Amino acid sequence: MDIEHFLKQQEVDHQRFEHSAVFTIEQANQLDMKIPGLPTKNLFLRDGKGKRHWLWIGSESDELDLKSLSERLLTKRLSLASAERLAIHLDSEPGRVSLLDIFKAQANKVTLLVTRAVWDSETMHCHPYENTATLQVNTQQLKPLLLSLNNEVLILE
Repeated sequence: MDIEHFLKQQEVDHQRFEHSAVFTIEQANQLDMKIPGLPTKNLFLRDGKGKRHWLWIGSESDELDLKSLSERLLTKRLSLASAERLAIHLDSEPGRVSLLDIFKAQANKVTLLVTRAVWDSETMHCHPYENTATLQVNTQQLKPLLLSLNNEVLILE
């Protein structure tokens, strides 16, 4: 899927910024690029049995407490999913995961978890299925698309 073409078709404003490969938000910050919008961090999670999966999206300052989140999601042993699971469920790989990967997920297989800071942002940063570029995406225009997916979307307070 050409995500930029898809966003254009869906009338979601976005701008592309090229850069060297980055695998963490810390590395992205070292680039010293002035990309408008909210930087995000992204984690692919699984339950203890590997039957349920979540894509967690937070702002640069959001903290993730796996134990508290496990309790909220009514699951046990929430942990990072393997690279193999990431490939199977999101057709992605470590270091390039972003909220946009939810558009490649199979219906009802991955729940999208978005922190309030990200959900309420005007624009956010997302990798366009590669970690050598960042898209500044209009969050408000993206929300209806996310809510129309056949995957649950939870906003975390």
